[in-house]
Amino acid sequence: MGIAPQATLAAIGVFIVGAGACVVLVAATMFVALVPIMWIPLLVSFAGALSMRAWIIQRQPGATG
Repeated sequence: MGIAPQATLAAIGVFIVGAGACVVLVAATMFVALVPIMWIPLLVSFAGALSMRAWIIQRQPGATG
């Protein structure tokens, strides 16, 4: 009676730890994969805004350059 619950608890604990490690690993991988995907549109829009601003400044009459 004393051995079975402990073995069951140990198996459940190992399963929980393994599942938790898998979840952490998958979450870290997704985070690393998503960070560049999230930053690319931000950088593109930022560069677009800068180039648009430079173009507007160039187009204005009386602007130097």
